[in-house]
Amino acid sequence: MNLAPAAGHGWPIRSDEQIPPSWLAECRGGGGTHLLACGTDIAGEALAWLHGELATPQEVDMTQLLRFDQEDFAVRGIGDVGYA
Repeated sequence: MNLAPAAGHGWPIRSDEQIPPSWLAECRGGGGTHLLACGTDIAGEALAWLHGELATPQEVDMTQLLRFDQEDFAVRGIGDVGYA
C-alpha cells in the first residue's frame, strides 16, 4: 500500500475530469482544501487492504427516493427517518 509519505497535511487523492488538479492543494505542501493532488487513491487502497479488491458498483436507479430508518443513529436535530 502506497501511503504517500511525501504528502503534506491532507488527504491524497487521484484527480480526474470531475475533480481537476487545479481545484486541489499541491501534494507536498498540503493546504486549505485538505484534498491533495498526489495521483494516488489512498481511500481506495485502504479499503482494498481491509476488504480485498472492490467490485465495480452496479447501476443504480437514481429516479427513486429511498426512505431508511436512522433512529439508531439519531442525535439532537437528526430525524428518525432519512432519504437517499
